[in-house]
Amino acid sequence: MANTNLIYTYIQDSGYKLQYVASVLHISSNTLRHKLLGETQFKLDEAERLSTMLGLTMAERDACFFDAENRFSRSATLELPKRGKRQ
Repeated sequence: MANTNLIYTYIQDSGYKLQYVASVLHISSNTLRHKLLGETQFKLDEAERLSTMLGLTMAERDACFFDAENRFSRSATLELPKRGKRQ
């Protein structure tokens, strides 16, 4: 889940209006509001566009969009298919 408080802070610090941010992300202002309230998730392309627009470093981007704890718990429960022997 995205850290929406941090994302909102970066947007506010940038001086961009939410309506402009939504237009750059190719979504409505209402959709952006739902994402910032944590009701819906940011898509990967939206996260990339927003990160670029705000000039976020990779560490800042990861802090906003990629929760390390959730990533670890998901990967720990991920079962990969067994590979058969090559012939």
